[in-house]
Amino acid sequence: MAVRAAEPSPLSLSMAGPAAEAAARICTVAGKLQRRMRLWAAEFPAPYDPDSFDPGLYSMLALAAAFSEPRRTVDELQPAGRVRLWTLGLARCAARAASESEVRRIAEHCAAVADGAAPAPGDDLARFLAAIRDELSELPTYPVLHEVWRDELRRTLQALSRNRAALGRRPTFEEYLDNADCLGLALTFTAHRIAIGDTGPGEEPTDAARAVQRAVRLSGDLGAAARRVDPGEPNALTLGLPRPALELRLAELTGQARRLIAAARVRHPEQADHLERHMDFYAGFFGTTDH
Repeated sequence: MAVRAAEPSPLSLSMAGPAAEAAARICTVAGKLQRRMRLWAAEFPAPYDPDSFDPGLYSMLALAAAFSEPRRTVDELQPAGRVRLWTLGLARCAARAASESEVRRIAEHCAAVADGAAPAPGDDLARFLAAIRDELSELPTYPVLHEVWRDELRRTLQALSRNRAALGRRPTFEEYLDNADCLGLALTFTAHRIAIGDTGPGEEPTDAARAVQRAVRLSGDLGAAARRVDPGEPNALTLGLPRPALELRLAELTGQARRLIAAARVRHPEQADHLERHMDFYAGFFGTTDH
């Protein structure tokens, strides 16, 4: 009597199983994080108008976080996710501000709240920052990385103030690139280090994060060529350099970031992997992977 081969279980992995399983886990965590982001935006609504903060934006932010840390849970990704959403709200408030002095006032108030001051009543941006501050301060690594976190926040606030001060005066490309702290990616990365308990020595992760931040800024600008670029919005494409020169500069920035990531990997392997995956995610998202 012929022996009939057992049919595979519907739960068995296919030949592409491990990769598919990892992708499914990333998407699951991203979906949970996206829902939390939308709840945070509803809790602190003023900076998050639906026209600018649509479902696609929340999806992209959550996928970037989950792809960068495929083994982490949504709870472990939450602190950095909150900071990332807050930085975008900060940028939105700065863009809406009526004057340079108003941007300075926003920056000064946020700095004070980060240091422990109470947010002004009705100030959703400051209320959100206070909630982030309180959440981070309860984590064991916060005392170790508090000064790094505070320095990155200062750099982000100063960069946004410089953006506003430069309105009406087109910066040079290098000035524009040097102001990449306005993205807040290095600030978000510092929150992630606090969340995962990174107490390793050295400044290598910070240097690598700032290099990744510059590469991501230029990658995003080059990706903007596929859509209409607002002439009033800071963007490398409006600074007069031909696209081939910008693509070459992106390749240089990416190479520099990879070298700094490699140096950080000696003592911070997980954080180095996070930064490299984050940079590569945005290169793929913006369609600049081949450049």
